[in-house]
Amino acid sequence: MKLVYKGHQAIQIEKGKFTVLATNNRHIYFDLIRGLQGFNDKLMIVDNDYQSLELEKAVDWDGDVVANNNLAENYSTEIVRSIIKNLTEDNRNCINTETRKLYSVVQELLFMTDLPLEVRYDGDIKRLLNYCRIKFSPLIEKNPYDIIKTDLKLHLECADSSCIGLSNVANYLSRDEFKELLQLNTELKIPVLLIEFTEIDNRQYYQNAEFYYIDEDFVDWKL
Repeated sequence: MKLVYKGHQAIQIEKGKFTVLATNNRHIYFDLIRGLQGFNDKLMIVDNDYQSLELEKAVDWDGDVVANNNLAENYSTEIVRSIIKNLTEDNRNCINTETRKLYSVVQELLFMTDLPLEVRYDGDIKRLLNYCRIKFSPLIEKNPYDIIKTDLKLHLECADSSCIGLSNVANYLSRDEFKELLQLNTELKIPVLLIEFTEIDNRQYYQNAEFYYIDEDFVDWKL
């Protein structure tokens, strides 16, 4: 898969690798961020044969996941779908049994109103899970590395084959943490695109990642 920014070289994105597209040009950085958000047509995604793909489906733009802090909300549908897919028959029976007990208690309360009211459990486990309002542990949310790692694992758990798009990763992770994340992703096999605003002299931070750069004069570099 390749990311194409009009007028510049194509950026190769591969599974299990971090691909960095960095710049110190504010105009370009704005174009890249807004393009990945779907607000301009300056970016396109193509397969390795240069056949066009839908940007919104090919890239999950999560952006600055530490500042936004909305991973659980963004992926709530996928999380619930994954949980339901992996439920065993015993899990389902246990949920149904306990839920029917709850509905029985509610029905008894309704009888006390002396009104013709009733409740019936329809077996919709998806609705139950949504009602539980699943969220991440506060312990994870206190650590930038854990937040970003969780984003990768979310894609694996949800069998999401799209590329993760992130920004500002270097603002939060030490060089060792970034290296550790790269090593983890060689096992997870997630395609990751990083959009970073930085000087080209900082490229050593991103060593072992695929590093592309567009400088202030709109010149492309592959380092």
